[in-house]
Amino acid sequence: MIKINNLTKIYKSKNFKEIIGFENLNLTINEGDIFGIIGPSGAGKSSVLRCINLLEKPTNGEILFKNILDFKNTNDFINILDLSNKELISIRKKIGVIFQNFNLLMNSTVFENIAFPLRINKMSDSDITKKVNELLKLVDLYDKKDSYPSQLSGGQKQRVGIARALANDPKVLLCDEATSALDPSTTDSILSLLKSINEKFNITIILITHEMDVIKNICNKVAVLDKGKIVEQGYVTDIFANPASNITKKFLNQNITVPDSIKNSCENSHSIVKLTFLGSNTTTSTISHISREFNVDINIISGNIDVVQNIQIGHLIVNIASNKNLDDIRNYLINNDIGWEVLN
Repeated sequence: MIKINNLTKIYKSKNFKEIIGFENLNLTINEGDIFGIIGPSGAGKSSVLRCINLLEKPTNGEILFKNILDFKNTNDFINILDLSNKELISIRKKIGVIFQNFNLLMNSTVFENIAFPLRINKMSDSDITKKVNELLKLVDLYDKKDSYPSQLSGGQKQRVGIARALANDPKVLLCDEATSALDPSTTDSILSLLKSINEKFNITIILITHEMDVIKNICNKVAVLDKGKIVEQGYVTDIFANPASNITKKFLNQNITVPDSIKNSCENSHSIVKLTFLGSNTTTSTISHISREFNVDINIISGNIDVVQNIQIGHLIVNIASNKNLDDIRNYLINNDIGWEVLN
């Protein structure tokens, strides 16, 4: 488990002006999570990632690890900011990093790129050969082991990067925009590989991205970062179903604006409402039931349905042609776990 408490990073420019990278971040990442951190460019995402393994030192706060420091023989949380340089080197071996631009050794073969961290750790040649061959098979690149990075596609290069990150048997993988340089099809295959690695080895993955589709396809939890602050966080299904912040709605394309022509056509006694359906509720005949039960006309303006973590999430924008039973309708929907938001 990783706990980040009140973490702040402040940079100083050449004229000594303070620039806040991020401030007062609080995160709890459980063992086995695939935890996404999403935000626009300049939100501070990569700075957070670099602080987690102390490639950059935060200005204030705590970064607590549990069950990752084997040499400590303790189940207590340990603040890595308190570790000696020798201890920090040990912990970094248990934190693999996957880079956006691959960061491969261009003059070395695929085999030697993966073997590089093992040679630094002075593993024997026979053990290196065994380990690298296992990793090559895991990432489906065994037939490319004698190739050079210039001979590989973008997706194959990232597979080499993933294999290299796994070389020291890490407990945590940090992914910094690992798919942003890839086409959609290759992105899907890389995300599928990361998910299978998470499931097979129970490796905790912390993933930085600016693409909500990446979060939807692989993460179980997400934190939304904007201007250096977390604006909301939680389970991915909850965030997709009920986004609270404008930036999250923007990422989800859920900034609902009802055209003036529709608003103007609705009488004062009408309400325009956004309904949110989750799981099995997406297949129920809710609208027709409400219409009969409360004797009200309901006009569907727009709707969509998505699948997140194998759970269906649906949204409907409707025009309820009466305010007479509105509270009763709202209570009925909420009691049946259907979200309700009045838009006019």
